[in-house]
Amino acid sequence: MRREDKIIRIVFLLPAAILIGFFAVYPIAEIFRFSFYNIDTLTFRSSFAGLKNYSVFGRSDFLQSFKQGTIYATASVALQMFLGTGLALLLNKALKGRNIARTLLLLPYGLPVVVVVGIFSWLLNDISGIINAGLKWLHLIDTSLPWLGDPTLAMASLVGVSVYKWYPFVVIILLARLQVIPEEYYEAAAIDGASSFQQFFFITLPLMKQAIFIAALIRFIWMFNKLDMVKLFTGGGPVGTTRNLPLLAYNTAFKYYFFGEAACIGVGLFFILLGGAWIYMRILKPEKKVM
Repeated sequence: MRREDKIIRIVFLLPAAILIGFFAVYPIAEIFRFSFYNIDTLTFRSSFAGLKNYSVFGRSDFLQSFKQGTIYATASVALQMFLGTGLALLLNKALKGRNIARTLLLLPYGLPVVVVVGIFSWLLNDISGIINAGLKWLHLIDTSLPWLGDPTLAMASLVGVSVYKWYPFVVIILLARLQVIPEEYYEAAAIDGASSFQQFFFITLPLMKQAIFIAALIRFIWMFNKLDMVKLFTGGGPVGTTRNLPLLAYNTAFKYYFFGEAACIGVGLFFILLGGAWIYMRILKPEKKVM
């Protein structure tokens, strides 16, 4: 490569490298640094604490938050993938009103989280909520259900609202993949006598595999790191049963003002997600582009 070409490449890459360094590398490095210090919240003076702050990993609230966050992310992603895959397959067919259906089904993804939370907080209200009123009208329940007051119902409600908000992302990814599968594959399979069931499992599913894995990985990372939905909808309650690690880190830093311990939780989150991505790359060995 000529020297001039190397300089041109460096010049074009430099702005992106600076932005990545400022918005990604620097904050991560600062989190690692803060985790070794006790920081005074009034003066922001710090004193070296060594590994003392890392004792937070053995606390019951950390272990509970890790467990609840894993349940929340796993259940949300599983339902998002199931619903998103089914709708993507349906929207890929030549149906009447398909464009209108696509717009309506993708609408939740464009709504702000605070709007979705406000709507479902009203719908699930145990006194005046429409959902409880509807269930009573259908004679399915006799008394109102405390959707956000019962630990099991609160987690189920949080998962359900999260699925509603983010399943369109899965639909977009998988529908884009379905659109580029050559129709000739299905025509050849039909000539050979393959049923619709066989066409799905031997043509559609293998060609969608990489897109499904990528969508699942991205969604799990995002859901495991989700703070806004959890904080706005349940606040981690009742009694911490819907609190995940990002919310624990937020409360530790800005409610109890233990910035060093909050930084340790952030470090833990970083390595958990880094480990998940490494396992994904090692086991699935995804190609450089979706095939």
